[in-house]
Amino acid sequence: MFRSLLYVDYLRKNDIDYLYIINDDRASLDILKEKNIDYHIVDYADMSSNWEKKLIETYHINAWFNDKFITDERMARHICEAGVSFFTLDESGDADRLADISFAGMIYPTKPNPSGKRVYKGTDYIVLNKEIDDHRFVRDRLEKVLVTLGGSDPYNVTYEVATELLRYDYDVDILVGTNYMHKDELIKLLDGRYPVYQNVDSLIAMFDRYSIAITGGGGTCCEANACGLPCLIIANAEHEINTGRYIQKLGSSIYLGKHGEWDRELLSRLPEIGIKRMSEKGLELFDTGAVERIFKLIQSEIDD
Repeated sequence: MFRSLLYVDYLRKNDIDYLYIINDDRASLDILKEKNIDYHIVDYADMSSNWEKKLIETYHINAWFNDKFITDERMARHICEAGVSFFTLDESGDADRLADISFAGMIYPTKPNPSGKRVYKGTDYIVLNKEIDDHRFVRDRLEKVLVTLGGSDPYNVTYEVATELLRYDYDVDILVGTNYMHKDELIKLLDGRYPVYQNVDSLIAMFDRYSIAITGGGGTCCEANACGLPCLIIANAEHEINTGRYIQKLGSSIYLGKHGEWDRELLSRLPEIGIKRMSEKGLELFDTGAVERIFKLIQSEIDD
């Protein structure tokens, strides 16, 4: 949802007409209304009425940019049969087989061979917030640790990590998400040793305070690396395992393992793990130019 707002911002700045298509989700619709974004509500479960063709004809659409994670191939077929150019981003299903261009940034580690007439993959196509550009710098030593493990942290990895960190003399802040259900239990464990934050205005701005972060294997670790903040990654979902391993291979972070069985021993050696080298590598490999790259390639495809 939030990265899609970056596409809208790009389209508006470049005077390109758009229509935002979304299911009937109240929280998301409130955000779109607040930001004055034109949208049309659809039923993604409807695979028979061919609402896609009707929408394309009504709004004179000539390009369909699909960022939906898993798209039913029937939906993709309806779009293509209507005669418009079809583009996918991080498509985890099979719809990318019909795409004129398939972009694989975040999905690339899990789906190393995405389909499509043309495929662009790797960190150049990981969509990151432009706010990062104001918060990029090299960390050269261990000073302060951030723990942030997602909006809900369903396996309560935050508690596991906090339990281990309490054994050492590190300066630590813990950030929990809106849907984190174990805050009282966590605060009792910490007994005032570390502060616990929730619902911060900007996680990216918050990164400035830290020299290393302990995160999941989703978008947060990529945002952190782009800021020059190395991560210790613990996978909370199966696809995050491959992401963690991939980013470790790039050299900008370390993958500790999946929830419940991650490498706790490494926390005893944080001052020795090469923070400066990882920080420099993150700044080298991650940037905020993906949206421009993606839409310039889309424009080139349409022009051809």
